[in-house]
Amino acid sequence: MRLLPHSFHRAYDGATETNRNEDWFDYDDFRFRFTALARCDNDHCSETSAVAGSGSLHEDPDDEAHQMEYSELFTATYVSPSPALITVPEDCPDVVTQQVRRADVAQWGDYEGALTHLRTAVERLLDAQGVIAKRTTTKGSAYLTLHSRIEFFRAHQPSEADALLAAKWLGNAGAHNDEVTRSDVFDMYDILERVLNGLYGHASTVERLIRTINSAKGPVRDR
Repeated sequence: MRLLPHSFHRAYDGATETNRNEDWFDYDDFRFRFTALARCDNDHCSETSAVAGSGSLHEDPDDEAHQMEYSELFTATYVSPSPALITVPEDCPDVVTQQVRRADVAQWGDYEGALTHLRTAVERLLDAQGVIAKRTTTKGSAYLTLHSRIEFFRAHQPSEADALLAAKWLGNAGAHNDEVTRSDVFDMYDILERVLNGLYGHASTVERLIRTINSAKGPVRDR
């Protein structure tokens, strides 16, 4: 992605605007807010995204001039629509893909939110796979926990269930406001990408073909 010409605008944050003329105020106290527009470099896409974030001053010594200079460094905390962080198979249900794409936007600055969206993607994935969400008991209907649903899923997809269980633990950390990092978000992306490729990607297609051929005990023409 590249910034569109003349679209970048930055300003001091409130504390900097208020205090920058004080004697105690130093270079590392400067804080900025910025907005910009960026466009995808891919000619087949050319999507335009809104970008926002924060910035600060950093030392940039000029050794030749023997003096200290300062550079403005900016970090995006919001990009929408965001570049996709993982490839979602075309056959993946839209309700799952929507949550993944919402996580793409959130992960720029809201790690807890990104993990929560990916956890919801796991719930929607289990819905699409026909895993029950509630049971009828003597006391009426009761919703199942995500953990319980994954254990039901294990009977049909044990390997994928192990992966979803790991994703659930990461999603719980985001939902419960535990201290999470971008690495945690990327770990959950990696896990979910493997599961989606296994269920809806090329590997899944080949596995279905194998079962069909074995069932027919020969070539399959009508498919």
